[in-house]
Amino acid sequence: MSTLLVDSTPGPLKYRLCGDCGKDLAEQEVQRCSCCFVAPAYCSRECQSKQWPIHKRSFHVEKSSDLSTDEIAAAVRELKYPSAKSLSKTFSDYLEAHSWAISALIKTDSILHYGHTFENHQPHHVLCLRFICCREFSAYTAQERDRRPHCAFFLLRSNRFNNLSDWLQAPGDMERIGGRYKRDAKRAHEYYLSRGDPAYLGVLGVSFVIDGLPILHYDFVPQYLPRSPSPRPPGLSFEEERRIFEDFLLLCMGSLGFEFVFRCPEDEPDGAGVAIPGPLVKEDGKWKWRPFFKTWAQYEPRLVPKVEKLLREMETKHSPKYMMELFHSAPGRDRLPHCAFTLRFMDRYIDLADWLQSPGDMELMGGRSTHDMQKADE
Repeated sequence: MSTLLVDSTPGPLKYRLCGDCGKDLAEQEVQRCSCCFVAPAYCSRECQSKQWPIHKRSFHVEKSSDLSTDEIAAAVRELKYPSAKSLSKTFSDYLEAHSWAISALIKTDSILHYGHTFENHQPHHVLCLRFICCREFSAYTAQERDRRPHCAFFLLRSNRFNNLSDWLQAPGDMERIGGRYKRDAKRAHEYYLSRGDPAYLGVLGVSFVIDGLPILHYDFVPQYLPRSPSPRPPGLSFEEERRIFEDFLLLCMGSLGFEFVFRCPEDEPDGAGVAIPGPLVKEDGKWKWRPFFKTWAQYEPRLVPKVEKLLREMETKHSPKYMMELFHSAPGRDRLPHCAFTLRFMDRYIDLADWLQSPGDMELMGGRSTHDMQKADE
């Protein structure tokens, strides 16, 4: 998976970081998992080996050639990609490009549903992120796709998980995939717990789905308390905080369809964790992020009209900077530990049993899951 799964609390990010140590990968060759559809990147074999105990819990194909099965090949052609490997690379690059927004989205969803301390989390719940291919983008040449990976997909904003249960239908799915999922969740939790981080709260199961592609991928995202909490606004009510977090979630989801990405400048002029929008530009074979402005004090609607359009949809009308600061603020004592919000988009989380039992086509996945369960126990 991408580096967003190393720590779900967004911070200063360059374009591509090592999935273990966080080292910038822009200047060197990278190591990738050859049996993963959404492949992580590492700076060395040593870092890849260190991450294997947790990475092997994610879904793996049996071998690289497995991406060429008839079922997958037909789906890839329908999505207008030349090969499954091409689609895999584009999706990995897309997730990496939008890693700040996706990290913030996952964490915000977790807070809204389970509270700041994750105490209300249900282990059998899965957060499902369902992406749609941009057909115009998929028709580009390989060189054009490589120049604009952040424009390749968009995330469904509502009712976006109803079709997932239809996709998973074969008899025995719960026995094969469900059992493995529960074991993997337990081992992932034990792995992160062993690191001794006092801010660690638990792991959240997240499924990444490309609509129309018969490949399932899930990972376990560690949840943390804010690492560098911002001062909390005084007198903020529980209900007002909930509404602001829902607006922030809307900003994160909406930005995944933009032709630019949110990043935190390295000098963080607006404070820790406050991101700025800007396009990714490839120069001399290297990705560079060009912010539209240096600080939100310089923001003008005409500079980023798509951000302004999103802001007009929001209920609380707070600035992105304010919402990001609240996102990074320490939870108040009155919100520990019983503070689960009521979420407007409740269909994002579904029980694992529902996820794996409704009618759909999962013959291909069933065989792979059996193989992956055996590999995970090695």
